Amino acid sequence: MTSEILFLALGFILLIAGGESFVKGASRLAYTFKVSPLVIGLTVVAVGTSAPEFTVAVRAAFSGHMDVSFGNIVGANILNVFFILGISSLIRPFQMPFMKFKNDMLWMLGYVALFILIAIDLKIQRWEAMILLVLAFVYMFSCLRRGASQCHLHEEVREEFTGPPVEYRRASELAVSIILLAAGGIFLIFGARYLLDGAVGIARHFGLSEVFIGLAIVAVGTTLPELVTSVIATLRGKGDLAVGNIIGSNIYNLYLIIGAAASLAPQTIDVPAQILRFDLLFMFLSFSLWFGIIRKYQVMERKFGLLFLGIYGFYLLLQVSLFQK
Repeated sequence: MTSEILFLALGFILLIAGGESFVKGASRLAYTFKVSPLVIGLTVVAVGTSAPEFTVAVRAAFSGHMDVSFGNIVGANILNVFFILGISSLIRPFQMPFMKFKNDMLWMLGYVALFILIAIDLKIQRWEAMILLVLAFVYMFSCLRRGASQCHLHEEVREEFTGPPVEYRRASELAVSIILLAAGGIFLIFGARYLLDGAVGIARHFGLSEVFIGLAIVAVGTTLPELVTSVIATLRGKGDLAVGNIIGSNIYNLYLIIGAAASLAPQTIDVPAQILRFDLLFMFLSFSLWFGIIRKYQVMERKFGLLFLGIYGFYLLLQVSLFQK
């Protein structure tokens, strides 16, 4: 049991460090070749911040433990909204202008509903996975057309990549970028392996389902970067930035990661019945509640933060009471 916990902890550390290194390396590499900050934010950084979930999903697809990955992705999406936004609003209430987030919220709700329809037969075929990938890129390009101010563009890109590249630093920047990119990729690969081994071992030891481990434990670890980023943004008075990042992250998690994993998997991906019949429906209904709050109040007050944390706690209690007997 001790070894499984150590594997899980080591996996988390490697995934977080690898994801950070991968994003910085890829972003610097793109900027060295004069790719615009907008494109970097909406492609390299947006996809790179989901690298931990992606490597876990691909590893799970090839090792036959997709239940952990489905639990991780769905759990991460629910945790992103109700735990991270709940904590952030308790620290400091922030504005959520409805017109600013309307389009992305509708994208997110529509994509969740469509994913439920695709998974209705409890399977994701390779052609369905390709549809998910195409739709993920459709959202990405819609963001590119609307501009960075309205979409999933991380603050680190705004701050780090402003102004033209310094030409005399290109050679050194290129070397550093490649090193960061390679180190990040290696950390991600081994992190996914150790995390999955640890999570599956803990599930077997306690008689828990792999879905529950993914929802309640793995999701917490893989969303730690989003939690830190959102809290920092809130403390800086930029809580609306955290909202935009979370919406984009949820869409990429569901479509880009599952789509890529199912496309690469050697066989058809099975969707756990619990995920389809409970977790995805819970996610859709709770996201609809969030949409209603943004539309009516346009501010994330502390009372809504408490409500969101209560919803997340209720969700975990339902998981234990309904599915872990």
